[in-house]
Amino acid sequence: MNRTGIVGVLVVAAVCSMGMAQRPPSAVESAMVKAVDAETPAAIGLLEKLVNINSGTMNFAGVVAVKDVVAPQIEALGFKVDWTTMESLDGRAGDLVAEHACPAGAGKCGKRLLLIGHMDTVFEPSSSFQRVFDCAWDERQCGYGARRERYERRTRGDADGVEGDEGGRDAG
Repeated sequence: MNRTGIVGVLVVAAVCSMGMAQRPPSAVESAMVKAVDAETPAAIGLLEKLVNINSGTMNFAGVVAVKDVVAPQIEALGFKVDWTTMESLDGRAGDLVAEHACPAGAGKCGKRLLLIGHMDTVFEPSSSFQRVFDCAWDERQCGYGARRERYERRTRGDADGVEGDEGGRDAG
């Protein structure tokens, strides 16, 4: 394809995408946005609670504490959960397995889906890197060191730093 053809394709793609971007959301999309927005504070609160649990791999009590927060959340979605302790087998806290039964009967609900995650962190109880999860401002940025990053942006003069903020507890 020659240069003019490539430019033409790009122009058509840009015009088409502008039209799609300006389309108002459907009723279903609007309902989804509203539901997500309504749950955002609770989701951030749950995330903060989980990441602030000291759950280093060999900190069995911490990993079990994470399981104790996660299991009821999963059960509330209709899953059956099972905790298998693994301490004697491989020296780890355990495995949490959740299964959602097909209401129409086994094999009648389409493809099966496997989701895998972990409940431990790399930080052992002696680590100083604890309880530093935070939301920097109006939930636009959450996670470890969020306030530090905002503070550094503000001191560099970036536009989205917040005037008068001293960076919070981890601005050190």
